[in-house]
Amino acid sequence: MRRDINIIMKISIIVPVYNAEKTIEYCIDSIITQKTKFEIELILVEDYSTDRSYEICLALKKKYTEIKLYRTNGKGVSAARNTGLSHSTGDVVGFCDSDDIYEKDVFEKVRLFFENKDIDIVIGGFYYSKKDSLNTVVQETHSHNRQRNVEGHLLYNMILNDGRILGSVCNKFYRAESIRDFSFLTELEYCEDLVFNAELVEKNNLKAVIVGYPIYHYIINEESATNNKDRLFTNDSRLKYIVALERLLGEASDRKYKAFTEYKIVTLALDFLFHDYVDGERKSNLKEAVDKYKWGFLNTIIVNLPFGGLKWLVKGFIVSIRGLRGN
Repeated sequence: MRRDINIIMKISIIVPVYNAEKTIEYCIDSIITQKTKFEIELILVEDYSTDRSYEICLALKKKYTEIKLYRTNGKGVSAARNTGLSHSTGDVVGFCDSDDIYEKDVFEKVRLFFENKDIDIVIGGFYYSKKDSLNTVVQETHSHNRQRNVEGHLLYNMILNDGRILGSVCNKFYRAESIRDFSFLTELEYCEDLVFNAELVEKNNLKAVIVGYPIYHYIINEESATNNKDRLFTNDSRLKYIVALERLLGEASDRKYKAFTEYKIVTLALDFLFHDYVDGERKSNLKEAVDKYKWGFLNTIIVNLPFGGLKWLVKGFIVSIRGLRGN
């Protein structure tokens, strides 16, 4: 069934803003200048920055009628996104970080997909840009090379374990009615996007289309929280990503969802075990996670081969040789 194309659809883009005075105008420009038949609603949620972000947002609000501006009291990105969701009025919802940008004219491509009422989520590829040790900008492309429709267990698995899909909300657009009853968990510091997407897909059995090209551009900030290694761990030396995934695991409704989540936990643990800054209790906790969830990992190796399963199987073999239990 297709939507009447004479009806104007609205897209709500939610942008949390915190200390983004250097990037927010570039970000907003990539949204406002989209050539599309969508009516654009741009929701900025400023989180009491310590720089000039709020003043810049105020000026931009006066300049563009598409912008709505709200503030949260230093509650973090998840609370900001929830605030944006509560004020959004669009038929379609997207999320953009204040230091990133959308690719040119992707909104119109997305709109055409949502004319099909059977589509709940549109997922695109993405670019990563960061500076190397020589201060040269390096760009990586992550994208499927063809369009495909996915749902259910496969979609859940790809969100967790396919690096071209990611758990992020930023390279995805959502039919508003599909996410109306969902919100981001404000108590999570990491993986809040992934948990949001995984729970959304599992509980609502949503249908998605994966497009075969990048739609979003991540600009990597080397000073961001994910690059502060100590912040990745709790006070009792547990990896915060795994803490979030274990919460997701506890709510998984069947064995397949659990196994895919266990697979993700083990791959993360194996990856972090190879970093020099992981030692002592941190290393012990990661080894414990591998041992605890290894059967879910092994049971999904075959399913995950297209998404990097073989690579992680080799890593697991190397780690086992080093002695997961011993050193």
